[in-house]
Amino acid sequence: MFQFIDDNRNQWTVQKMAKVLEVSVSGYYSWKYREERAHSRMDKALIEQIREIQKLHKRRYGSPRMYEELKDRGYRVSSKRVARLMREAHLGCVHKRNTG
Repeated sequence: MFQFIDDNRNQWTVQKMAKVLEVSVSGYYSWKYREERAHSRMDKALIEQIREIQKLHKRRYGSPRMYEELKDRGYRVSSKRVARLMREAHLGCVHKRNTG
């Protein structure tokens, strides 16, 4: 809802949209100026590392190998988190074609 308000601030007032959407104006401003959480910042950093590793290994690493690589680089992260980040960022591996 708050994203909608933010996207349409040029068309209508925040107060009017908040009333129609039944949310508070203060809630919108809290959302807008809230500091990004540490977990989200770490996710972004991990995604960048995953992209770098994918590029280095020609997208041949799936989440199990990626998890091991990140662990070797000193990141404390679970295998499930790595799999989720790769899935959400569409960073899957390229499967070898069976030519036989």
